[in-house]
Amino acid sequence: MMPRGARRPPFGPLALCLMLASYADALALSRPALRLQRREPNILSHRALVSQQRALVRMQEPTPPSDGGAVPGTLGDSMRKYCDEVMPLEHRKSALFSSWETYAAWLPVRLYSVKGRDYWLRLHNLKHWASEADVGVMVDQITGDSEGRTLDRRVVRYLSAPSGSGKTKSVLPAFYAGRRTQDRPNGFTHYIPIAFANNNNRNFRFCDEELSTKKDSAKAQGAWFMYDCVKTILEEPHSQGPYQFSSDPKRFSNPSNCDVILKNVGSKLQQLLEDHLGPDFYALIHLDEHRKMCDREVRNGAAFSAGAMQAIADMSGVVVVATYTAPPDGLVPERSSETCRGPVALPPLDPIKLIAHVPELKFPDPPGPEAALFLRRLWGTLQFRLIFYLQERVNGLHLRGSDDNLEGFLKAYHQAATTSNSSKADRLRACIDCCVSTISTQDDEEKMHNVSRLLRGVKDGNGELGTLGYHFPRQVNDLVVLPDGRISGSLRMLLAKLDPELPVYAVGAQGMKWVLTKNGDLLSRTPLEEAYTWTLACRAAINEVLAFNVRKGPVFSIKGTDLKCGRIFPRQDKKVFTFDQLVPDVIYYADEPGRVNATCHDSHPRADIFFRTTKDEVVLIDITGSGGKNVAKKEQKLFEVLGEMQTDIDKDLGNTSEIHHGVTVHGVVLAPFD
Repeated sequence: MMPRGARRPPFGPLALCLMLASYADALALSRPALRLQRREPNILSHRALVSQQRALVRMQEPTPPSDGGAVPGTLGDSMRKYCDEVMPLEHRKSALFSSWETYAAWLPVRLYSVKGRDYWLRLHNLKHWASEADVGVMVDQITGDSEGRTLDRRVVRYLSAPSGSGKTKSVLPAFYAGRRTQDRPNGFTHYIPIAFANNNNRNFRFCDEELSTKKDSAKAQGAWFMYDCVKTILEEPHSQGPYQFSSDPKRFSNPSNCDVILKNVGSKLQQLLEDHLGPDFYALIHLDEHRKMCDREVRNGAAFSAGAMQAIADMSGVVVVATYTAPPDGLVPERSSETCRGPVALPPLDPIKLIAHVPELKFPDPPGPEAALFLRRLWGTLQFRLIFYLQERVNGLHLRGSDDNLEGFLKAYHQAATTSNSSKADRLRACIDCCVSTISTQDDEEKMHNVSRLLRGVKDGNGELGTLGYHFPRQVNDLVVLPDGRISGSLRMLLAKLDPELPVYAVGAQGMKWVLTKNGDLLSRTPLEEAYTWTLACRAAINEVLAFNVRKGPVFSIKGTDLKCGRIFPRQDKKVFTFDQLVPDVIYYADEPGRVNATCHDSHPRADIFFRTTKDEVVLIDITGSGGKNVAKKEQKLFEVLGEMQTDIDKDLGNTSEIHHGVTVHGVVLAPFD
């Protein structure tokens, strides 16, 4: 049997390859200001950072913001036109939308320090390097459930990703992509950011000393707090922050239960929104740094936060997105009948878009769809390595000249890509060599129970996060939401951990590290193959079963006791094979040049991964990053090889031995992009 690979396999190993893009997207300079500055940092407009015609290593001098802080050609410029020219007057009743300058002052910013000087960068003026398709997926997830279905209940959507990942910055592009137009008559009408930290004093916070010791009272306080936040931003946008609110005793003078108070606050909040946003509004409310609205270490901070988010999420004409390094723990996971939380995937960094927009990263003649397979494999490996290398350095692309190491890398990369007397393959390899990353060695790795489960991704909605014993954000603060809604960790975090209960985790991680840190033969160890090898081995060890196509395909019992290097075909002749060395329940990856612990100098003619079950099922797995006709060809070739092998086994022909008797061979083509 040979089930065809689905776009999103049930065990999600592709997510590992895409994970680094998921949290590297445009690294939006979200480094928090840890203390108040004695002097007010500058606002950097970021206009005309560099041009292709001049050296790209000179530090740009800060310039005052122009046109209300909107730089031509950026999302900020598009938002200025939307607010001033497109938004109907009936939707501009609030003082917040009285002018672009007033509104832009509330849009998210981030503090960035360059050579001893601090800047508040306007995130709407930074490049957004996610693809339009991925932003569209984010819009669908915000407006529907994890599978994109329209919701009839209240959900606080959340983006959880490491600091500096671009999660705060990503919400405004999603609003703009999902705004109301002729083609999208039910789209968003307003984007209203409400920050609780790290926004140049446009921050809201509750007085910690007044936080109630009673859970229900704290929840009610949170609801009134959210009302005060929304009222301030809509009616008093010119007032100076930061804004700290206390608990008004008059609001609690008549003893009532929490539900009554929440209903009362909800009524007032709904009226407030209708008065200021106009008829038929559909507002995207962005709650940034949501865990900072009050003290979370003592008393009932989680209940307070839940009350605040529930109050705004329960409003008609509102969709709420919360951003932080951890999920909003005060709300129950999705699938509950009450106001709950639901994950949204951060759009990944698009390497093609990044290469096109950064002059030094442009490759003069990239391999196209019809190029030789080895060139396309090198091109794919280069994109993967490039994104991983830049994930902690994209700040320097937003503010050129601020990172000397990055500028040195870009210069070397550009030289490697444009060397005139080198072949395309050699130039690709040279660029790949430039992207070698430093990753923790085994001596530096930290033991973390159940990290293998985090690798494969866990569902938020079934409580699996809690059953793993993780405490957020103290123990795990590098969480990533995968495209299918499951929760995982950043790739760097996963590579820096060891699972004491699962030895195969470390073996698989070693292979992925090789892809990122070693030079040499890059054709036999692509990132996609290493990602599948690592994730499949861990999934087998956890579940003791592998199912590649739940609806159609067979289910293989495999315990994943070890992960080893091996071969089915001793040489490159596909007609000569042996299963003698295959130990049941062990996952094998092809012993060929470039793989960890490889001893063979020949490539493996078929199967990147394979295993044998205790039922004498031998499963060959081919992995491809291609789609369409190329996948069909790979399926056909594997089908033909399997047919010949099974015929030899059944007829006891010359190249089979007694150990092959009763063996059945199966094939799987994993094609995540098909």
